[in-house]
Amino acid sequence: MWRFSDEARALLTQSHTAASRVDVLHSGTPVFTLNVVSGDVTAEADRPVRRNLSCRLVDATGTLTRGDVDDLLNPYDCEIAPWRGVRIYGPGASGARTVTDELAPHGVFGLTSRQVSDSVQGLEISLSGQDRAMAYQGPMSSALAISGGTPVEEAVLRLLSSRNPGLSLLTLRTGFTCGPLLYAPDIDVWREAQDLATSVGARLSHDRTGQAVLALTGPASPGAVTSYGEGDGRLLSVDRAEDSDTIRNVVVAESTDGSIRVVVEDTDPASPTYARGRYGRRVAQLKSQHFGSIDQAQQAAAARLAYELGRSETVSYTAVPDPAADVEEVHTVHRPRIGLEHRGLVVSSLSMPLDPKQAMKVECRKSVLAQDGLVLPFEELKA
Repeated sequence: MWRFSDEARALLTQSHTAASRVDVLHSGTPVFTLNVVSGDVTAEADRPVRRNLSCRLVDATGTLTRGDVDDLLNPYDCEIAPWRGVRIYGPGASGARTVTDELAPHGVFGLTSRQVSDSVQGLEISLSGQDRAMAYQGPMSSALAISGGTPVEEAVLRLLSSRNPGLSLLTLRTGFTCGPLLYAPDIDVWREAQDLATSVGARLSHDRTGQAVLALTGPASPGAVTSYGEGDGRLLSVDRAEDSDTIRNVVVAESTDGSIRVVVEDTDPASPTYARGRYGRRVAQLKSQHFGSIDQAQQAAAARLAYELGRSETVSYTAVPDPAADVEEVHTVHRPRIGLEHRGLVVSSLSMPLDPKQAMKVECRKSVLAQDGLVLPFEELKA
């Protein structure tokens, strides 16, 4: 979770002045800042490209759209970094007040579209973008060979580096190896790297600062990082839905050659999706050429089962924007009249408005890893 100062955190829970901006980056360095009119950043944990941007901005000086020469918004040269936070007023010299904006980043985006409108108010620019994963959704310049016994995280790094030689990857040590592998030049690099991640129960994404991350699938916080409830002035509306028809309660993980096979299932008799109860066995298949051991397949199957069981109950809510919030965190929602008693839920998608007048939209799912605000150790799923 992004950390605000205590002062900013306190302001976010009461009436405050929201602040936002969008930076234009060249080679990762801010070169210009635009004022935000409207828009939002949407993060979805289950999408191959996790973060998407849509916004309207104002360039009062006309600096950014001078045609083909020195165009700072050339989509082939620039990236866009939106920020949102809170404005802090403090005492200054001679009775004047100081003004400070404390902001949280919400991703780094390549442009997918741009529209410019000119009026008496100045140049208004509409932008859409996807996070840095879009740069890896394409082929390599030549074939790539990965030798047998290569750690999975090293194979992921080598794949991504074929498109971005200067890549920095924040990664766990998976403890598993892969290979030998030979990738043809015309592969989708991001998809192949995600397949490697899935084989160890992990997910590949870019965080809110634009950093590439390989991490285990599941809650990103060791406990509930925030709570919403009756009368707190932050929770605006809540919807709760339960669905068992499309849920799988058994995952069968197999290597493509059939030499490795693992079965993981919902073994909780109190669970509505108990695999040996009235719900019956509903199987999801997980096949991978990268499974090299029973333990590896077990870890991948456990991660998939946790996701499947989480879809049995979903909660959507709108709230006063909290710019520190992000997907994969655990939030606690308390709305007793619809059956939520301090319920710990994992955020699956989040829409953060850049317009200060709009509400934050959050979608969560139940998790066998998060029960009433307590996150259970990942290892417990493997048993």
